[in-house]
Amino acid sequence: MPTTTRTKTRKLNSKLKKITKKPEPRKPVWNGPEVDGVTQSMLGRYLVCKERFRVTALEGWRPNEGFRPPLEYGNMIHLCEEMHGMGKDWKAPLKKFCIELTQQYHNQTQDVDKWYRVCLAQYPIYLNYWKHHPDEKKRTPIQYEQEFRIPYELPSGRTVNLMGKIDGLDVIGRGRNAYSAMKENKARGNYNKLKLMNDLTFDLQTMTYFVATLKAAELGMIDLPAPLNRIRYNIIRRPLSGGAKGNIRQKKGSKNIPPETTAEYFARLEEVLTEHQDEYYHRFEVHVTKKDVDYFENIFLKPCLEELCNWYSTQTGVGEPDGKTYHYRLPYGIYNNVMEGMTGEIDEYLRTGSTVGMNRVTDMFPELDYTVGTNNV
Repeated sequence: MPTTTRTKTRKLNSKLKKITKKPEPRKPVWNGPEVDGVTQSMLGRYLVCKERFRVTALEGWRPNEGFRPPLEYGNMIHLCEEMHGMGKDWKAPLKKFCIELTQQYHNQTQDVDKWYRVCLAQYPIYLNYWKHHPDEKKRTPIQYEQEFRIPYELPSGRTVNLMGKIDGLDVIGRGRNAYSAMKENKARGNYNKLKLMNDLTFDLQTMTYFVATLKAAELGMIDLPAPLNRIRYNIIRRPLSGGAKGNIRQKKGSKNIPPETTAEYFARLEEVLTEHQDEYYHRFEVHVTKKDVDYFENIFLKPCLEELCNWYSTQTGVGEPDGKTYHYRLPYGIYNNVMEGMTGEIDEYLRTGSTVGMNRVTDMFPELDYTVGTNNV
């Protein structure tokens, strides 16, 4: 082979090696429960599947799941509650939020607009319903939609940061009989009240938030005017979800009757929601004892967090696992899409390495509006 040909071949091989060279592994997106902290939703994903959790927490991959009405309608209601609780206008922030959703889900703008209109119809009725309700006369709100990052010490001596956002704290009653209650706002379709009440004292989100609130009060990070011993579960039933009078459809019309316009449809929905308010707005209290709190911490939260710290150290080489095996009971409130037989982009990534339909994040906690590394409630 001529010298010039050999030289060209070597240069080509060198270029091919550079092209096919595997990229350097990225630094983990998440710096672990002891540095960045952990939310209850992260714990839920960890409990479902550790390998899928590794893909999302360490590699930072997220599936593009599209607009999900149950999730985003709940976010709309939470935003309205936050603005109203602070005495601010809620309509303008709601509109801005929905415009951002249309930009994110540009192929589902009609769906976003539909649920924006539903929220505009329902939320004023909800406010009016509770404004005149006897229950409100004995309730004094002390916090609305409060983010938290609480240092939580484990039996091993490690400290993790519990993170999240509490919907609200209320003081109920006055004088010696007064007590504090943690408020949970939920936009739901159908639900079983008895099951909810039985599950709440061992529910992942509710009890993690309850423990974090107690710890924040113990550390002097918040002031509770009365003992915290209740969960107030405040439900806004999501219209158009079946099982209630408001499950109406837009009329298509007939030969002699024109189809119902969008404006007419939502005006009719508003009338139905006003007429059947008692079906849509429910609130109940569950008493939480010290025994309930201790049981949740000792039987689930502490051993699970210890195991998570060990898992993170094993996966990243940061820190030292303590060599122990931890046993705990699975809490309520965890959705396992794998057990439900659902697959998606993460499963395709695990099978083939394909990242089609995925995006890579750099911020593990975009929904929490504060800087990681500070302890604030």
